[in-house]
Amino acid sequence: MRRLALTACLLAATSAAADTLRIEGLHEQRFNPLQTEFSATLEGGRLSENDDDVSVLINGEAMPPALMLVRDRTIRIDATFTDGVNDVLVLARTRDGEALRADALVWAGGHTLVVDVVDAAMEPVGNATVRVSLASNTAISARSRATNGTARFEHLPAQRLLIEARSPDAQRGTVATNGDAGSVLVVLEDD
Repeated sequence: MRRLALTACLLAATSAAADTLRIEGLHEQRFNPLQTEFSATLEGGRLSENDDDVSVLINGEAMPPALMLVRDRTIRIDATFTDGVNDVLVLARTRDGEALRADALVWAGGHTLVVDVVDAAMEPVGNATVRVSLASNTAISARSRATNGTARFEHLPAQRLLIEARSPDAQRGTVATNGDAGSVLVVLEDD
């Protein structure tokens, strides 16, 4: 009898530890759109059926319940972010009353930047790899190929950005601009 009780305690501890809330559909290392739908998914248990047991805060402001849909293990959120960095916090409870938390720091923007990549003779460079990153945190970035010498990046914030381009034959170029500049020219030179 004692062994059965110990096994039951271990199983309860294991299942409680398995309840994890994860944010999906947002990218902490890339740029996100200003208007987006994302979700928080529970692994292990079931979410409380009480609407008061779920809160979503973006930059400290509570999302209205009308913009959230709670179903069994998933909270779907229709969010509007500010241009720049956004702090996302999801708080919830399981049907067993366990408090859960998931958070993310995401960059969002509503700007598009067209990057033209040319060589020293001002001729378009096809198939160049182009990377756009925040000047203040280069881990936040996006990559694309310059088809016919042009690459397009969306969802950029109006922040200082670094644009790095590299041709297939190792020519490189780097410029800095703002996310709301609209377009920028990168001239590649030999390494």
